[in-house]
Amino acid sequence: MKEYSIFFIGTSSGKTSLKRFHSSLLFKSPTFNLLVDCGDGTSRALLSQNISLDQIDGILFSHLHPDHSVGFPSLVVQMKQSKRKKKLKIYCHKKLTKTLSKLLHQTFVFTEQAAFQLEYIEFKHNEKIELAEGFSFTSRQNSHLDKYRRYLGVDSTGFSSSSFLMLMNAKSIYYSGDIASIDDLYLFENHKPEIVITEAAHIDLDAILELVEKNEPEKVYLTHLSEELEIELIKRIETLPKVSREKIILAHDGFSIVVGKS
Repeated sequence: MKEYSIFFIGTSSGKTSLKRFHSSLLFKSPTFNLLVDCGDGTSRALLSQNISLDQIDGILFSHLHPDHSVGFPSLVVQMKQSKRKKKLKIYCHKKLTKTLSKLLHQTFVFTEQAAFQLEYIEFKHNEKIELAEGFSFTSRQNSHLDKYRRYLGVDSTGFSSSSFLMLMNAKSIYYSGDIASIDDLYLFENHKPEIVITEAAHIDLDAILELVEKNEPEKVYLTHLSEELEIELIKRIETLPKVSREKIILAHDGFSIVVGKS
């Protein structure tokens, strides 16, 4: 039996926590494992959850805020030290490639000295990227970075923040990444994602409840949580009708879900 699953590696907000590592998810399929985002401490988070770095076939970046990306150089260093041999694929929007490459170079992580190859695979928004049989993703620009337009300009290097529609074994999964608007929750509304994984630090629970009522996903998993927000959400969710309480789940580091089997 082949299994498709999702592991919540880091579920913290941008605020550092002793309970949670920064943002990272591992999407596992029978033939390809994709790490989505790698915030500060991701290498240690993976180690604490007994996940070998060699299991990771590719890394996908939503955007370049530190709590989603600065674990990248350390992760590559740890792969070098563990004598990794197989190629590591880096999936990023075309506006992020130069910045990610420079991040490695400026932290003295020279992949030319590694025993494995690093391959950057650029994508455009709305482009479907096939990772393996029964496993793909499509990105769309969200509004999370819009407030920085006056500093960077729309076409500047690094100006891209993606939400993703992941397809695993015919199951549709929406991963919001970091967002800033209620509208971002509906970027893939026409697909009616069955599973929703959304950050909760920049979006109100009422907006998420409206999504649940309108689109009727099977489950909604909340991540990107501070300790204060976690307490607040627990109290709010306890007051909800049973049908909503059963659909909305607060994720934590080490939490995993099985998406499907084939």
